[in-house]
Amino acid sequence: MALLALKLIARDGETFHLTPEAEPFLLKTPRYFWDLISSVWPAR
Repeated sequence: MALLALKLIARDGETFHLTPEAEPFLLKTPRYFWDLISSVWPAR
């Protein structure tokens, strides 16, 4: 799961942005995608 998230999200310092590969995935399953992000990088 974390590996998938790392492929979809590029981390630049403390800023996160989606990689091009993430866009179709995000459009198909937005809720799952954000749950995945939350599990990898919990809010501080």
